[in-house]
Amino acid sequence: MKLEININKDEENERIVIFANEMTEELQHVVNEVEKMIQEIKLYGKKEDEIYPLNIKEIIRFYSQDKQIYAENQSGNYRVEKRLYELETILPKDFIRISQSEIINIRYIKKLRQELNGFIKISFKNGIETYSSRRYVKIIKEALQL
Repeated sequence: MKLEININKDEENERIVIFANEMTEELQHVVNEVEKMIQEIKLYGKKEDEIYPLNIKEIIRFYSQDKQIYAENQSGNYRVEKRLYELETILPKDFIRISQSEIINIRYIKKLRQELNGFIKISFKNGIETYSSRRYVKIIKEALQL
């Protein structure tokens, strides 16, 4: 498979075109990933009695607390109606699951620290800290290429 990019200043809209003689598994995977990247994810969060549209790129983490799912950004925490497993399927690759109860945005990580008990302590740029479960350590290291 070859990749070709054609930059044309007269082009009004960005577009992706794929030329192939047949649809293969590998090609279908590429199509799925591109669709996932360009798909606009619509997500709404509730804070008190008001509903707000949430910008996925600004979400620091999703977490479960008291059987509710919350999205956290710089403005605060918003209750969302989706389950973590549903979010996992629609979120871009910047988001990784670090435990049964949390998905984080790796773009907001300030630092990581491997703890003696096997957990990873994750500090975010906004000062919040959380811990991964041991079960997800390998997945986190692979996602961050550590």
